[in-house]
Amino acid sequence: MANSKKNPNPTDGKPELAPALLAYLNPEFLNSPDGRILRILAEYAEPLARFRREKIQDTVVFFGSARFASLPDAQQALTMLEKSGGAKPVGGKSKGDKSQEDKSQEDKSVYRDISWFDWSHAVDMSADGKLLLFDETGDGGGPNHSVYIRNLQSNSTVRVGDGQAVALSPDLKWALALNPKKPGYLNLLPIGPEASRTVSGHGLKYNWARYFPDGQRLLVAGSFPGKPLRLYVQALNGEEPVPLNPDVFLNFAIVSPDGKQIVGVGPNRKIATLPAAGGESQELAIPFPSVPLFSCPVIISSP
Repeated sequence: MANSKKNPNPTDGKPELAPALLAYLNPEFLNSPDGRILRILAEYAEPLARFRREKIQDTVVFFGSARFASLPDAQQALTMLEKSGGAKPVGGKSKGDKSQEDKSQEDKSVYRDISWFDWSHAVDMSADGKLLLFDETGDGGGPNHSVYIRNLQSNSTVRVGDGQAVALSPDLKWALALNPKKPGYLNLLPIGPEASRTVSGHGLKYNWARYFPDGQRLLVAGSFPGKPLRLYVQALNGEEPVPLNPDVFLNFAIVSPDGKQIVGVGPNRKIATLPAAGGESQELAIPFPSVPLFSCPVIISSP
């Protein structure tokens, strides 16, 4: 590429072409948003060249384009985070100046790290917010993965079995789980003293499942050999899955609190409702991409 500039000889009449700066020699470009990818690569390539020059190997190194704070600043920030309410807001009161009610409200607003091992995945939560169903599918979860129940009130965690977590039963007595190595079955893992149970798909390969509010039926997504993915209703008493009609597959599907409607994202990426007893689906006029959520009524009482 070349830049044109005026020829100092006005009689020539032809513009004089001057070579443009090479991109990696152009500080304006290198420091611009468009040059960020080169800066990131340089953060990797330059230390790598030093490691090779110094013959450094078998060393774990973390690379990143971010800049670290100084050690004193980082230690001060960590100390403030570890002390609940230790940071004093500008123009406000310190924690020692707050009333007991203020302290209680502050403690409720503090974020808590409730992850367990290396790949914690939250799947379901009880309606009262006390029990959390999650799984561990990384190295910490073991070769068959692990399903856990965390009591957010007592801050205790219990492993209830193998597999990937799917859903909590409405009565909070069971955790539904799927073993990826045996996708033709669902496992009912007891949260209490009961014995575990197995639900057979009768040839169906499960993809996911949701409880109906009665706790006796499941909305499941799966496929039989050579058949496409579709939705089924299956009773927990051992009956075979019954396909929903018409055959409309919904992603992110959930069951309404009364168990009469199924809502999910349809083939054209719009929210659609489907009668649980069967019938035509109906799209909802939502002008933006979304996924369904059912909200429960909240009663607010005055003190």
